[in-house]
Amino acid sequence: MLVAWLFSAAFLFSFFSCFLIRKLLILYHVYDMPKGNRWHKTPIPKFGGVGIYSATLFAFLLFFALHKDWHDFPTGLISGVFLVFLLGVVDDIKPISPVAKLIGQILAASVVIYQGYTTLFFTPRLGNNIVAQLPNILLTFIWLVGITNAINLLDNMDGLAGGISLIASGFLGYLFWKNQDGILLAFSISLSGALVGFLIWNFPPARLFMGDSGSQFIGFTLALLAIARQPQASNIFAVMGVPTLLFLLPILDTTFVTITRLLRGQSPAKGGRDHTSHRLIAFGLNERQVLLVLYLIAVICGISAMVLESLDYDLSLVLIPVIIIILLILTAYLAGLRISEGKASNQFSVLPAWILEFAFRRNLLEVFFDFLMITAAFYLAIFARKFAVNLSDFQYFLKTLPLTLISSYISFYLVGIYRDLWRYLGIESIFNYGKAAVLSAVLLGVLVRLSRPIIDLPVSTFLLFGVFLFFGLIVTRYSFRALDTFSAQQRSNEFEKVLIYGSENNIDFVIQYLLEHPEHKLKTFGIISDENYKVNKTVHGVRILGSIENLALIQDSDSVSGVIVAPQVEEKPTPELLIDFCKQNHWWIRKISINLEEIIQ
Repeated sequence: MLVAWLFSAAFLFSFFSCFLIRKLLILYHVYDMPKGNRWHKTPIPKFGGVGIYSATLFAFLLFFALHKDWHDFPTGLISGVFLVFLLGVVDDIKPISPVAKLIGQILAASVVIYQGYTTLFFTPRLGNNIVAQLPNILLTFIWLVGITNAINLLDNMDGLAGGISLIASGFLGYLFWKNQDGILLAFSISLSGALVGFLIWNFPPARLFMGDSGSQFIGFTLALLAIARQPQASNIFAVMGVPTLLFLLPILDTTFVTITRLLRGQSPAKGGRDHTSHRLIAFGLNERQVLLVLYLIAVICGISAMVLESLDYDLSLVLIPVIIIILLILTAYLAGLRISEGKASNQFSVLPAWILEFAFRRNLLEVFFDFLMITAAFYLAIFARKFAVNLSDFQYFLKTLPLTLISSYISFYLVGIYRDLWRYLGIESIFNYGKAAVLSAVLLGVLVRLSRPIIDLPVSTFLLFGVFLFFGLIVTRYSFRALDTFSAQQRSNEFEKVLIYGSENNIDFVIQYLLEHPEHKLKTFGIISDENYKVNKTVHGVRILGSIENLALIQDSDSVSGVIVAPQVEEKPTPELLIDFCKQNHWWIRKISINLEEIIQ
């Protein structure tokens, strides 16, 4: 009941304070003006962070007023949060330099660390002494400053930073309720209510921005709450693993933006329209769909954190690598989308050359993907035998993992897995992946048998490993083609519908060409073929509607804009019947030509 009262108080205070702030800013013409590197296109009032902070503090103070137990009031937490909020307000009034902002964040982090808020990640290994405290303090500084800036960078689209923060705050509240930590539960619930009140004004189309006063306050507060919790799990990885999973989306977005800007020779500290959210827009989603996708990812990451916290290691050791692989694949795909990237700076011009040479030519990203995939496939093979992993099984897993990686990487190299470009894979690659999976399983079996009596695994484990590895290769490698197809479908509402005329052998090229070149804004509606016996068959999901003679029978032909004539092996004139039909229906007709021209004879 108290939780509901606190949430309601924070929500109402936030909603009405944001309403008043917005009215006041409009009255005095105080707006966040559109800029080339910002997403919004119209002037929008900001300082919504003032309403969020005020509502959170009001509800939290109300909690102590009702309990009349002020001796437990977390002065250090409130002081550090206030310093970051004040820093954000100053930055909203008059932008300060990144260095000054970083110094202010470090000062705020110093205040809360002085009050005893530090992670205990190194304590189980090194003991509660100065040897453990020094790395704990250093990790706490990195965590607080890093998450604060990650949420700040995530505030790049209406409703995004507020919604993701609300999800993280909700999961943290659940952990505090589970651990019976009433004070931190009250603070997280107060923050959640304040965020809901603000999101009413910030959900697209936004009528109020939170500004740095909101994003920095929220980021610092959530980061502090995440390490202030006392984990029930005895596993050392749960100490930082749970917070990392809760903030995995902003962490990946910040890392992604930093790396891609450095590769383009741009400063990571400057704003831009190259975040994950903006690339999802280029992918074909609208703003609300982008929010729903990113909210869903945040919820999945939160559920994974709860699984890890609940000591369900069997499931978490499968779930977490799979989630990370999926997010990394999505990130790698989005990095390849064409967006407005702005002007490059010479400040970092030395970086792209050696990074691109080293990373892409050496297939480092694919090797890293495969490390996670091979590990997950082998763990699944052990897990699937009994749908559980006991201590003995886990020891076998750890002992055999190096042999698994050796056998898989050798097999991948011998089969030529790393010669493929993911976006342009053909059906023939599936056969290669099957060979790689079989060779990996056989080679692993040989290595394990040679290592006896140190390691002993049943034959079924190797068979399952080969199966899971094969499906892992298929899913990871063909993910880009699947995402290309889905992206084209998402953007198809804006595209003209066209028919393709040609034979089965050459229309395949046209369909692929249109999918890979969305700038033409053309979508294949159907196929016209003179091979009547193939009517109603499909090529890449596109149906063969019939021949030129029965064009008039095609249903929904009113929505078609034109016809593309596929390239011919032997040059043939376009049928007059097709040209006449296009003229009658006011369709355009175009032809794709491919020619071989001699350059040197």
